Amino acid sequence: MPCLNSIQLQTFQDFEVIIVDDKSTDKTVQIIREKYGNDRRIKLYRNFKNVGYGGGNINRGMSLISPDSKYVYMVGGDDAMVENNIKILYEGAEKSQADIVMMNSHYFTEDQNFTVPGTLPITRSAVLPPRILSDNILDRMQYDFIGLQYPAVDWAKLYRRDFLENSKIYFPRVLGIEDFLFNFAQLCLAKKIEVIEGCGYIYRQNPDSVMHVSPKRHAQKTIDCLSDAVAFMEEIFSLQTIGELSRENQLICEAHAISYILQERIIRYGTTIEELNGILLDMTKKSSVIDPELTRVLIQALSYVLSFHLYRKADRKDLFQLVR
Repeated sequence: MPCLNSIQLQTFQDFEVIIVDDKSTDKTVQIIREKYGNDRRIKLYRNFKNVGYGGGNINRGMSLISPDSKYVYMVGGDDAMVENNIKILYEGAEKSQADIVMMNSHYFTEDQNFTVPGTLPITRSAVLPPRILSDNILDRMQYDFIGLQYPAVDWAKLYRRDFLENSKIYFPRVLGIEDFLFNFAQLCLAKKIEVIEGCGYIYRQNPDSVMHVSPKRHAQKTIDCLSDAVAFMEEIFSLQTIGELSRENQLICEAHAISYILQERIIRYGTTIEELNGILLDMTKKSSVIDPELTRVLIQALSYVLSFHLYRKADRKDLFQLVR
């Protein structure tokens, strides 16, 4: 298992590994016990029943972390890390005292026959410049979230444990976009976020994922979740730790987040403008009363998408008519 192998090979060795098995039916548990059972740092927990979404398992995993732990790092079970990944992040976090520290990532696909870190040519992701993010929430949404300068992923980031606990950030049960919403909460609640130089996480591109195989079905599920997504963002803005942020700017932040979701979870995987229009029309037909707040956020989000030239100008009128 390349993931656990790469963890054991880390030059930084003072860690514990929390594995949450979501009631798997294959040989995952057996393999972990046989190959890694002698490593006391690796702790395996099994769910009594299948949770059904990744965020729930991460929530449980974070609740099982030792109280002595200072940082939290999330790793996908099919991903891996280069040997000095944790060391660089740890040293960077200790130096900056940021709530979140992250680096760039490598990407690879299954046809590259991945075994352990460093044994194949890996394509590096777009390079994020080393910097400290603005402490202004609106700037973070407009530049970092929408500008893809702060990827909405859980991995490749080292989190201060006290920040996660005190801010009460969690993965909501909004299937398919819980990671985006988790990152929305980060950008709203973290006092300091830093991108440091380096590239240590190895992310596996899975061509058989639901987003690649069934983009239309995934697009429909994403649209169905938009109301829950806005409700979660409203919950985040209700927290006293955020401070003063006008209602107008809150709605702008929500619209930026929704436009990001539309781009990264729908348009990116081949959904055409006509198909998206049809999905939105169906949504309005099924709802006897459209939430005014959701409507306003959705209209603004679509205007952001249009401004990025991801839709043809001829579609602008039709799009705005959908959310009257």
